[in-house]
This record gives sequence, C-alpha cells and structure tokens, in this order.
Amino acid sequence: MTISLLAAAYLFFGGTGAGTVFWAVLADLRWPDARQRRASARALGVAAAFLAAGILCLVFDLGRPNQALLLFVNPTFSYLTVGTYLLTALVLIALVLLLARFAAKAKLQESALFAVLRIVGAAVALGVMVYTGLLLRDLAPIRLWASWWLPVLFLASSLAAGAAAYLLCTRPAEEAPAVRRAVMDRFSRLDLILVLCEILACVAYLVSVSATELGRQGVLALLSGAQAPLFWGGFVACGIAVPLVADVLSLARPKAFGEMAPVFVAFAGIAGCFCLRVSLVLAGAHVGI
Repeated sequence: MTISLLAAAYLFFGGTGAGTVFWAVLADLRWPDARQRRASARALGVAAAFLAAGILCLVFDLGRPNQALLLFVNPTFSYLTVGTYLLTALVLIALVLLLARFAAKAKLQESALFAVLRIVGAAVALGVMVYTGLLLRDLAPIRLWASWWLPVLFLASSLAAGAAAYLLCTRPAEEAPAVRRAVMDRFSRLDLILVLCEILACVAYLVSVSATELGRQGVLALLSGAQAPLFWGGFVACGIAVPLVADVLSLARPKAFGEMAPVFVAFAGIAGCFCLRVSLVLAGAHVGI
C-alpha cells in the first residue's frame, strides 16, 4: 500500500462505513420498532457502499488486483491483512442484515441469531475503526503517525461520522415534529460527546507526537504547512466547530434550531472526517521519516 490520496480515501470509507454499521446495529438492538428498522436498513445500505468503496480504493492503491487477492490466499500477520479480513467480514454482515430486512420474516429478524449477528457486527465495526489508525501508524516509519493516540482519534472521528451518516438515513425532516425533535435531541447529545472525545484525542495525539524533534516537524507541517488549510478549515472548522456549536444550540434552544440545520451539520461532520485523514496522510508523506 502506498502513501496517497487513495490511501486517505480507503481510511475514510472504511472508518465511516464501520461507524455507520456500528450505530445501525446498536439502534436495532436498542429500539427494535418498524421505523427504526427502516432507518437501520438504509444505514446498512449506505455503510455497505462505503465499505465497498474502501475496498476498491485499496485494490487500486495496491496497483494490481492480484496483489489484493494475495492478502486472502497468502496472508501475512500484518495490520493490512487483518484489516482487509475485518473489512470484508463487515461488508458481509451488513449485507446479510440488509437482505434479512427484505427477505426474512419479522420473527427471524428478532431472533437470538440476528441479535448475536448484530453484536458481532458492532464488535467487527469497532475493530475496523481502530484498525484504520493502526494501519496508518504501521504504513511507514513516519514520526507524525507514530502515536498510539492516532487510533483513538480515528475511532472517535469514525464514530462521529458514522453517527452523522446514520442521522441522514433516519430522514428526520420527513417525521412528525415530536419524533423529529426526539431524534435530534438524541443525536445532539451523542454527537456532542463524540466531538468532545475527538478534541481530547486530537490534543493528546498532537502533544504525544511533538515529544520528539521529527514529530514536531510533522506537527508544524500539519498545523502551518501546506496541509494547514485542510486541517484547520476541513477538520477543525467543519468537523469540530460546526457540530459543536450546532449541538449546543440544538440542546439549549431547540425551537430556534432550523429543520435543515441537522442535515448541514451531519454533512459537515462527515467532511471533517475526510479532511482529517487527507491532511494527516499528505502531511506525513511530505515530511517523511
């Protein structure tokens, strides 16, 4: 795997898709009503598309399809191989749950078997989200990526982007006002927690990387170099500031919060997730070891 925009896209699609699966299966377990199942089905479809796009980015980044097949037929114990298996397993779980929504009887969907499958799906999704950070850390000996806080940051970012994608799949604008308000309150509380986790993880990550001279060079390249507009404008502004302010306003003054604002906030959060990965990959590739 090379250090490229395709690698950044792979990390984004894999993390966001896994985050969407995570919230979809948890919502199914927590609120097993018909409306929730429809939203989860849409979310699983979106997640499967994201994960499939991530796999395609990996195949093209490797250069030749046969190299991707070697990860399965001649596996080695590496983050890339383990992550590829996890990613493939998560796509299959998402598709099975999605097909069951249209083909299986309601009793089967509510059975213990599908409950276990959802729990396994949530566990695999967590593995994929953490793996995206571990892969970047292991991809090359670049000091900017050599922090155990990087997988934590990617986990928080993927969970936030997955929650945003799931919100879009609930179609809140189409619901009755009372239902829409309940959905938005639930999302705002969850998103506020996740954004605060992203802030803490990002600060801890930057501080830990800055402990060495090479690490400080990487952090400077990220914060004030060529990738600074992408980091500050994309990740910090779109992915952190906009959702943070919107979540606080939504909880403090719900009647003044416009109906289309949550959709805008969700797209901003997903864009921030993408910009974080692109800025980190390009800044690291520019600075090198």
